[in-house]
Amino acid sequence: MNDIWSHALSERGLDFSLEELQNFLMLGNRANSWTRNLYFFVDKTIIDSTDPITRRLLEIGQPDIGSPFRDIEISGRRYSGLFLHFVALAAEVIRHLEAKGITHPRTLEIGGGFGIFTGLLKAYYGERISTFCVELPGNLLLQEWYLRNVFPGAPTCFKGADDHVEYLDGGMNFINANVYETQDFSFDVALNVISMCEMPTEVANRYIKFVEKNISKDGFFFFANSQGRTKNTVQDVPEYNFDEYWTVSDATLYCPLEAQLTHELMGIVLQRSTRPQNLEARRFLLRFINNALYSGAVFRDRRKLAELLALSTEVSPEQIFKEACRKAWGNESAGEGGVFEVLIEKPYLPEEAFTKPWSREKAGCNGSAKTTDLFIWETGNFCRRLVSEMRKCSDMGASAEEAAARESMVAVTGDFLNAIRGRQIPEYWTAVFSSFLLPLGRGDEARDILLATGGESSHAIWLSRYAQQLCNYGFTDDAASLLERAWEVEERPWFTELNLAVTEHLIGQRERPLKILERSARISHSDAVRAEVVAKACLRIGAIDLFRSFYREIDEEKTGMWNMLFESAIYAESHMPNDIFVSLVENLSSRIKAPLADMQLEQKYGALLIKAGWKKEGYVLLRPIIEGIWDKYYPLAASGKLLRWCGREEWADACLERSLQLRPGNYPHLHFMGNVRMEEGKWERAAELFGKAAIAQPNLLGLWGREAFCRLPEAIRGKKVFGAIAEQDMIFIQEQNHYHDINPRYK
Repeated sequence: MNDIWSHALSERGLDFSLEELQNFLMLGNRANSWTRNLYFFVDKTIIDSTDPITRRLLEIGQPDIGSPFRDIEISGRRYSGLFLHFVALAAEVIRHLEAKGITHPRTLEIGGGFGIFTGLLKAYYGERISTFCVELPGNLLLQEWYLRNVFPGAPTCFKGADDHVEYLDGGMNFINANVYETQDFSFDVALNVISMCEMPTEVANRYIKFVEKNISKDGFFFFANSQGRTKNTVQDVPEYNFDEYWTVSDATLYCPLEAQLTHELMGIVLQRSTRPQNLEARRFLLRFINNALYSGAVFRDRRKLAELLALSTEVSPEQIFKEACRKAWGNESAGEGGVFEVLIEKPYLPEEAFTKPWSREKAGCNGSAKTTDLFIWETGNFCRRLVSEMRKCSDMGASAEEAAARESMVAVTGDFLNAIRGRQIPEYWTAVFSSFLLPLGRGDEARDILLATGGESSHAIWLSRYAQQLCNYGFTDDAASLLERAWEVEERPWFTELNLAVTEHLIGQRERPLKILERSARISHSDAVRAEVVAKACLRIGAIDLFRSFYREIDEEKTGMWNMLFESAIYAESHMPNDIFVSLVENLSSRIKAPLADMQLEQKYGALLIKAGWKKEGYVLLRPIIEGIWDKYYPLAASGKLLRWCGREEWADACLERSLQLRPGNYPHLHFMGNVRMEEGKWERAAELFGKAAIAQPNLLGLWGREAFCRLPEAIRGKKVFGAIAEQDMIFIQEQNHYHDINPRYK
């Protein structure tokens, strides 16, 4: 089992109550590891509802199993963002099956989570499809429960041991991942979405070999993954160890701006071939296409992409190169200047390929493109121009003038507004656009966009988000009007109610926010995720007495509650008088009856003791942890942040810098450390770290944006010409880089 899922399953547990299973798609439910990122902020523009296959999947509808929150309306019916994301993927698979004339498909899904992808295919084909689902034991339990409830009449088979079991044609077959290699069955299509990037390279290769051994001669592999999540994973899609009897028939880049993922996904369709391919040539072509998608040289131009995919990989990489350049860039010499040499040696081109503004015409993003493509295009170009303008200011140093910088931003934002003017902006895109127009001095235009979309919206989530944005920038009357519309919406998830309460408190309302929090506190004692959100909301509105009473009533023995108690206490320190904070730590200490079993909890507890004044006791907890983890970079970094928070800067710096020595080229860690130094105001060091991260992963524009922001002259940065730190995160929302590496116990 890989590190990620070892940790996830240990945290989640395996024994679920009936209520947890019945509502596992609700936020915070421990039965589903996806729940923290479940509510994708997407809208109906991500799918083509005019496509007959997509339309049929929408007509089938989303099952009620798991109590999903369906916040997106299409033709009078509502769906969750997660469901729509997989509708788009399922429609692609069905189109490929139909193109091959396969009417009774046999599918293998590897690492399918709770089964939503297989469920959509089963709903479309009914008894004509035979499905095989391979999953880790804990996930397989949930997957089987979900699919058997969605299709109660379907024949099922469960394979949990090496003994012989007859698989069911036309049925659903569930296979424990620990025994799949002993099985002998064939299939027409293999499916893998965002799971091989979590697997150690060896494990991923074993799955690939199993697919190659058992897939039918006309079969294909639908494969969509991101950069590898840990150092032991395959880092990029072109680098997976597929054998020489695969050709690539399709490729797509799934952008976070389209599906609100936390990372880009490269999707490829691999077709089994009887003719051997040149492995280096195929890898080169995949690298070329991946770079072309990221850089905008191809983007969503299906014609141009088809031409690239049609190139033979039975030849040498050198032979492919000129033809690929001609088809992508219009001439053979466009890729000269070391492009070929770079792609042979590395997965990505130098930064210039990703930071220069895109050419709309060359990439096929013209007036006929769908709404999502156009908006992704304009947003990408805007962010690239922003990076360029920040770099110009940095190059000028102390001579950079605020007026000139503001004038350049007026031009950039003005061009962007002209590009989207007159278009109907969907709810998701309204939130994206306003998030970078507001901090860059275009508040009136952003306000108009928010009010126009908000005036038509019936979704509390979006109305809450718009109101919060308006409130943060002083448009309190407008925020109040949207808040009232949100309160009138009948279907409001609990976390949206809390956001509404906090925002309403910020504009001067007191009675309703407090009632909402009191009600939430009464019903949130046993749910760790919900309890932490409620606790922090109480502190944000200054309801300290409510927070204290709620905190004392938490059942610390429930799953995840110890971490909730520590995190809430750390957050509370800056939201209450010191004497009350000390009493809070005293209460926490009185509840600890035995040594904490988790190293991270020990760290947090020690830091809290030091912060509350019990330095000797805190150091007793922290010192053995710090001294014992010099070979583990993540706990060193986490310890460093906590030590800085509690005032031990010399220990903090030792931990932080040592963590960098252990992982000098790991871009997620460099990104993490850059954020730490930026929060400390160490701009030069932060810029250096972001620059190293960007060199390691040059396709991530947000890293270049961070570096450029940190290198700004202090006068320009202090005047917030390009926004503030937090606002930069909003501006580069399409680059939601997160810290990939897992709990230190598994490193």
